[in-house]
Amino acid sequence: MNTDKKDRFKKIIKLGGDENPVVDFTASVMKTIEADLQRETALKVLLQQEDAVGPAFSFTANVMAQITAHKPAAIYKPIIPRKAWYGIAAMMAVFFLLIFAANTSTHNTAQKNWLVDTINYTYAIPPIYLMALVIAVVLLLADYLIIQLKGKAHAV
Repeated sequence: MNTDKKDRFKKIIKLGGDENPVVDFTASVMKTIEADLQRETALKVLLQQEDAVGPAFSFTANVMAQITAHKPAAIYKPIIPRKAWYGIAAMMAVFFLLIFAANTSTHNTAQKNWLVDTINYTYAIPPIYLMALVIAVVLLLADYLIIQLKGKAHAV
């Protein structure tokens, strides 16, 4: 197997042919290096002679005026309307009132049984769903409040 690989390698090398270096290879490489060196020195001289031309004094103001002239003002419209937030807050308030009302003993037995039944139905829901609901409501409320605060900050 090794001899087969060696034979293949020798055949491939023979296909490549003999390497015959160019007689003036070093001279041609040196000519290209010298040409590059001359271009570099010419460029350095040219850059040193020219003064750096800067933008006009009002360049930044002109550019910013053009940018603001082309950009229409974004009108913010919340994804969740205010009435929906009030509904979410009301549902959460009712939910917490039911939980706290079940723990009090000041209600008569008919109301207490109704509240206890409601709380038992709530406990039948897997806790992960309740946690996800509470987290979603908190995140939406936080998002809404942050956007409202940013809107007031931009208005000032």
